[in-house]
Amino acid sequence: MELNLHVHFLRKTKGKIIGIEPTRAFFKVDGEFGFVRKINLEENGKSKQITIWDEKVKDIQKFKKGDIIEIKNIDIRQKDGKEEIHVNSKGVILKV
Repeated sequence: MELNLHVHFLRKTKGKIIGIEPTRAFFKVDGEFGFVRKINLEENGKSKQITIWDEKVKDIQKFKKGDIIEIKNIDIRQKDGKEEIHVNSKGVILKV
C-alpha cells in the first residue's frame, strides 16, 4: 500500500453538515484514550468527509445536521492519491 502524507495547515473549509457519525474511542500508542468522529459537509454541491480528533470532538458535539459551519486551520493530507481533511488541536470550528 502506497502511503503519501503531505500536510498543509492554515486552510479552511465551510459547509452544511449533512452527516455526523458516532464518536469512536481508541487507545493511543502511549496508552491514553483518543477520540475520533467523522462528519460530512456539503460545500458548493460537493460532499466532503472531515475527520475530527481528540479534544475537537467535544467542539463538534454542539452542532447538528443542517448547521452551517466553518473550520479553520484544517490539516489536509494526501493518502493513496486522495485528499483527506483532518481537524486536530490547531483547528477552530465555528457556526456561521
